[in-house]
Amino acid sequence: MDYRTGNIGRVFWARLEDGEALPPALESLAQRENVDQAVVLVVGALADGRMVSGPRENVIPPDPMFMTFTRGREIVAIGTIARDRNGPKVHMHAAAGRLDEETNVGCLRAECNIYMLCEAVILEITGLKATRDLDPASGFDLLTFK
Repeated sequence: MDYRTGNIGRVFWARLEDGEALPPALESLAQRENVDQAVVLVVGALADGRMVSGPRENVIPPDPMFMTFTRGREIVAIGTIARDRNGPKVHMHAAAGRLDEETNVGCLRAECNIYMLCEAVILEITGLKATRDLDPASGFDLLTFK
């Protein structure tokens, strides 16, 4: 385990609207407000989306299993923001449910579109430096402390 201690800086409370893409909308806000690292909490609904719901086998690098949905789902999500080589990057996992279908949990991808609205609370973390750097073994941009 590697960890650092930081502080809560600014707090953002945002209403994301119908048709916006989650997590890109959060990344845009972080870029605009110069947020380097943060924790994100989201509640609301998605019209459609794609998420990773586990690896096929427990091997590195993983072979991800994707779950796609096209009918609206209520979500609750938590994630982090840290900068990669292109700017702020959100890593977010969500539970997405609908009464007449299974509830799924997974890592949200950029292809998630908001239905009506989502509310997001972003808690900026200050006093430390964290980035997402490419890990050759996994092929993922992993959290790295500087």
